[in-house]
Amino acid sequence: MALVPLEEFREMNFTKQYGIARDPEVIDILDTLSRTKGAKAMFKVYWGDPREKLCNAVEDLQLNSLGFRSH
Repeated sequence: MALVPLEEFREMNFTKQYGIARDPEVIDILDTLSRTKGAKAMFKVYWGDPREKLCNAVEDLQLNSLGFRSH
C-alpha cells in the first residue's frame, strides 16, 4: 500500500479493502492538527509484528515523527 493522504484516507473503506477499521477519533485529531498547524498527515498500513514494522516504517519512509494508537 502506498502513502495515502488524509483527504483520501477519510473516503476509503479500509474495512472492505484491507480488513481493518479506521479510528474516527484519530482521524479527527489528525484533521484538527492538519488544519491548525499545517501538518500533512499521510497513512500507510503495515501487517506483522508491531515492533518490527514500526522500525521498518521509520527507516523506509525516512520519518522524523511517528504516531500510532494502540487499543
